[in-house]
Amino acid sequence: MSVGEIEEPSWMMRNRTPKELYEDDYAYISDCGIQLRFEQGGGARDVGQTTWDGAILLSKYFENAQRTGSIDFSGMTIVELGSGTGLVGTVCAMLGANVVLTDRPGAVTDLLRRNTNRNRPSVRGTLNVEALDWCTEEHVQKLMSNFPNIGSFSWL
Repeated sequence: MSVGEIEEPSWMMRNRTPKELYEDDYAYISDCGIQLRFEQGGGARDVGQTTWDGAILLSKYFENAQRTGSIDFSGMTIVELGSGTGLVGTVCAMLGANVVLTDRPGAVTDLLRRNTNRNRPSVRGTLNVEALDWCTEEHVQKLMSNFPNIGSFSWL
């Protein structure tokens, strides 16, 4: 590395092999040392089963915001749309939020449930998973009836 060059974090997508990107578990280490693990799958064609750089950056941003006091996640109610592997919502729950993770029914939601069960011991808030196809009224109604306080969510 030359003078003035910034070393990229190892987690950035271009620094990971295709196997690391789409097949291996992704290990997220929080700023306080908690390790969260996320199963990935489906290969490059299924974007919902990959932990993307944007999810990692947003999770780090939220941790920093909690640490600096600009956001307090304790007790917040958050509905995450298109949760994928569940990293962002799980980090919010780790910070104390009550989170409903949603994604399309099928393989992505199944993966999301496995990741939620795996990481549940590391969260202070709550984590729930719901299948949600935005174009299917019954999915929306089920989400609203299962979580009656969802109308007063803190973030979406």
